[in-house]
Amino acid sequence: MPAQAAVPPPLPAAQATVDFARPAATHSLIGFLHGLDESEPADRLIVPLHPTLWRGSLASAPYDRAAKFGAHYMLVVSDLWGYPGAGWYGRSAPWQDWDAWSAFVRDLARANRGRDIVWDFWNEPDVPYFWTGTEAQYHELYRRAYVAIRRELGPQAMVAGPSVGTFRWTWLVGLLEYCRSNDCAVDALSWHELPGGRGVTAIAEHLRRARAGLLRNPAYVPLGVRELYVGEYVGAGDTLWPGETLGYLAQLERGGADDAAHACWPEVTGEDACTAHTLDGLLDGTTMRPRGPWWALRWYARGVASRVRSTSADPAIAVMAARSPDPRHAEIVLGYLDTHDRALPPRTDVLLDLRGLRRLKFLHGASRPRVTAYRVGSRGLAPTTPVAVRAPHVLSAGRGRLVLRVRGLPIHDAMLLSLSAPVSMKEVHP
Repeated sequence: MPAQAAVPPPLPAAQATVDFARPAATHSLIGFLHGLDESEPADRLIVPLHPTLWRGSLASAPYDRAAKFGAHYMLVVSDLWGYPGAGWYGRSAPWQDWDAWSAFVRDLARANRGRDIVWDFWNEPDVPYFWTGTEAQYHELYRRAYVAIRRELGPQAMVAGPSVGTFRWTWLVGLLEYCRSNDCAVDALSWHELPGGRGVTAIAEHLRRARAGLLRNPAYVPLGVRELYVGEYVGAGDTLWPGETLGYLAQLERGGADDAAHACWPEVTGEDACTAHTLDGLLDGTTMRPRGPWWALRWYARGVASRVRSTSADPAIAVMAARSPDPRHAEIVLGYLDTHDRALPPRTDVLLDLRGLRRLKFLHGASRPRVTAYRVGSRGLAPTTPVAVRAPHVLSAGRGRLVLRVRGLPIHDAMLLSLSAPVSMKEVHP
C-alpha cells in the first residue's frame, strides 16, 4: 500500500477585523519628495495616487504642478542654501553670517508671496551631512527664518520644524521651549520616520505621544502648534516592498499624521531616486512603468474617502478597508511587512473577520459577497503588475458577518480583496 503524502501543517495565522458598519474618517497620507518637473512623471502615473503633500525645493519639484494635483507644498529652505556635506553650495554656514541667512529667507518669501507653502527651514539638523552647528544655533536659525517669514507673509504663513531625521523627543520639546522664551511659533512639528532596525510599528506610537504630550499640552498652545508632519517615511531597505508601503501608511493613519511624504534613496544601479522623475523610486527609471509599491499606493488611495474601521492583532499585518470606493464594490487591502523587530515566517495566513456586511448596498440583502483577490509583490527594480490569486477560504458566514482565511500571503507582498454582489445578484440587479 503506497504511503500517503504528508499533509503540510497549516501556516501560522494572524487575525484581523474589518467592520463595514463603522466609518473611520481619515485623509490620504500619500506624499512625495522632490522628483518632479513640468511634465515628468506623466500625470496618468500621479493622478490615481491623489498626493496630498509634495516636499521639495521648488527647483526639485515645481510648485504649480504639485498644486495641480491637490498637494500642499512643503518648501525645504535649506535645500536652496546648501549643506556642509555639499560644501554649503559655495556659501558659508548660516551661523557665520546670520544677516545673510535672514535676507535669503526674506527674498525667498517675497518671490513666493501668494502661494500656499509650508515653510520647512532646515532638513535633518541632527544629521552631520546636513548640519554641523549646535542645537542652539539651529534654534537661532529657526527664529531668524520665522521672523523673516512673518514680516514678509504675515501670520497666516505656516512654518514647520525641526524636521529631524528620526523621532527625537528632546529636539521637538527643545524647539517648543525655545520658542516659548524667544517669541516665535511652530505651526507644525515635523520629523522623519526611516526606522530600519528600530521598527516600523513605533510610528503610530510616536505620533500619539507627540499629539498628547505636545499639541495638547497647555504650555505650548500659545505657540500655535496644531499639526504633525512626517516629512519623510519608508526606510532605504523597505522602499521596493508593497507590503511595507502599506505598513507605513497604516501606522501613519493610526497615529493621526496630518501630512506625510514618501522618502527617496539612491538605487543599486547608481540612479538617485531623489533626482530621477520616478516618484521616489516607485517607477522604473527606464520604462516609467510602476513597481510593486506604486500599486499598493493606488489601492490605498482608492479607499481613503470611505475608510471603515479595521484592526490587526499582529503589527506585521497592515489592514485597511473601504466601504464604497466604487458603488459596486467594497475593498480591503492587506500588507505583510517585515517589522524589523522580530523574525517572521516567509508566508502567513490571515484570519479576516468581516462585520457589518449589511451596510454594503450592492449586496441587496444577499448573505455573503463574492470575493476576488489580487496580489502584488516586488521584482526588485523591475516593474510589475498585480495578479489574480485564489480567493480566500470561507470559514463561516451569516448575520452580516463573514470569516475568511487568506492563505499563504508572502512577506513583503500586498493583497487587494474586492467584495461585490454574488453572480446571481448581479443578474437580478445589473
